[in-house]
Amino acid sequence: MDGDGYSEVIVGAFDSTLYAFHGDGTPLAGWPVAMPDRVISAAAVGDVDRDGAPDVVVGGYDAQVHGFKADGTPMTGWPVTVLGAVRSSPALADLAGNDGFVEVAVASDFPALYVIESGGTFAPGWPQGLTGQVLGGVSVADIDGDAVLDLVVGGSDKTLSIFNAAGQAKVGWPRVYDGVISGTPSIGDPDDDGRVEICFGTETRRLRAVDMGPSTWNASLAPWPTMHRDTFRRGSLSSLVVGVASRPGAGVGAGLAFHAAPNPATGAMRLVLRRPALGPAGVANLRDAAGEVRIHTVAGRLVRTIAVPPGDGDEVSLTWDGRDDAGRPVSTGLYFAQALWSGSEARLRLVRLP
Repeated sequence: MDGDGYSEVIVGAFDSTLYAFHGDGTPLAGWPVAMPDRVISAAAVGDVDRDGAPDVVVGGYDAQVHGFKADGTPMTGWPVTVLGAVRSSPALADLAGNDGFVEVAVASDFPALYVIESGGTFAPGWPQGLTGQVLGGVSVADIDGDAVLDLVVGGSDKTLSIFNAAGQAKVGWPRVYDGVISGTPSIGDPDDDGRVEICFGTETRRLRAVDMGPSTWNASLAPWPTMHRDTFRRGSLSSLVVGVASRPGAGVGAGLAFHAAPNPATGAMRLVLRRPALGPAGVANLRDAAGEVRIHTVAGRLVRTIAVPPGDGDEVSLTWDGRDDAGRPVSTGLYFAQALWSGSEARLRLVRLP
């Protein structure tokens, strides 16, 4: 938030206050901010107004979506009034056709789904009515391989709804399932078959995965695919990860897919890297480049480096045997994996079991 290279913690509270803390528990300059009503929505952080600095977007029980600068002052054109309290968590993504501006996708208790432009106005085609309240958040990714971003939300009426970026409901949606969908759907390719799966739980204690068909998964078109954007639950468009420093010049998540299976694991893990097709011309230096996967402890200590051999293939499979660079078994627990290949960077959490 303040450009010091360290993450801050942003949280809303029932005391009608939005807080921002440094890692040592001290408040960020300009914070906390008094809110008109309770805050249940989780905040999302990104450069919404395109001024080069992070902004904070959060919903309120006062039927408004609030936007703040990093210093706690309101963004121009915000807050935005909607119909009904906002309990859902916003998602940030460029939904207007790669114009470089970030839009805010958020649901209200009316119930309705909104896409709000950087200046605080509703995007063309929005809002759209829903049949049930959204208790979780909004997920954003291309779910059908048409190169257009889609918005996915679960509802209190047991429905899963999907809209494209223009506000049009996908044919055949919403669909009704066996229980209330109170969480945020996750969009990805967990079985690494190139097909999008939308995963969500219902209050009947079932976990479901909806297969969207062949050749639908594209990691570069999944800007906010799960709760709070990624598996680190940062709720931020920033690439900063606690304990793992970025390599200068690497584009984090620039189309580089990174998966591990099994994860968690007691034995060896298969680490799969897949880069987008780079084409034959002008990219030989990237296609033939070697890379590496670095595995760190939660404290940031590098324990293992696994080389990615040079070659012109777009996918490579590596193995981590659960040992450090000296051949010693690592302790059980959480590790951060950092993949560097072809000028791109991707990250993953790995869990070692006893």
